[in-house]
Amino acid sequence: MIEGKIIKFYREKKRRTQGELVKGICSVTHLSKIERGMTEYSQEIMDMLCERLHIDMVREVTRYHQMKELLDTWQEAIIMQRTAEAIRLKDKLEEEPLTGIPDLRLSCDLLRIRFYLFMNNIDEAERHIDKVEIPDELEHSYEYYFYHHLMGIYYFLTGHYAKSIQTLTSIDQSKYTNHEYFYHLSLAYHSIYSNITSYYYAEKAIQHFRKTLNMVRIIDTETIMLVQLNSREYHDFPETKRRYRI
Repeated sequence: MIEGKIIKFYREKKRRTQGELVKGICSVTHLSKIERGMTEYSQEIMDMLCERLHIDMVREVTRYHQMKELLDTWQEAIIMQRTAEAIRLKDKLEEEPLTGIPDLRLSCDLLRIRFYLFMNNIDEAERHIDKVEIPDELEHSYEYYFYHHLMGIYYFLTGHYAKSIQTLTSIDQSKYTNHEYFYHLSLAYHSIYSNITSYYYAEKAIQHFRKTLNMVRIIDTETIMLVQLNSREYHDFPETKRRYRI
């Protein structure tokens, strides 16, 4: 339940123990279950908890949903390369306290890394990479592969092309729907002069950008494809045929 997450967030933000918060309201055990979304609760108890924390629950739940929409919009602005909008949304998100709620915090942390990579601010990206942690229970989730996507971009921007390819090819495209990463794979293969493979991933990327009507990235991808067509590369035809069957 969202309400339980919000209660826990503001309780910890105000540095109050569960015992301090529930004194005269309910048991610590009951609060613990509310915070974990494991029990029903009366509106009277919720109202008293909110009054003690000085929050308006209706307003906070609305803000929570708006935050999720804002994060999606921020990611879209970055992918679409709308720089001014991406900067504005980043500044707006920095003012939102609810980014500290665990299930929003990870998304926000990952998008901060994506933003700084987009802005080519490697130092800030590294600072946030060092802090982010992917919980074990999220292995093979969208967030897990989003992190791999970010690391693939990071390795590419820092000149570690083989490592970028290794990281990006480990992504399960059936679970990670942001197929923008094919574009970054194409760039990485181009950087090691693997022109056939670069073209292959560029074709996959351009299909994604056409579906999402991303005209800027379509042009970028078409440029990569033209470069590959004008390059010469010794290649293994059986391997090429195998890739195009994938």
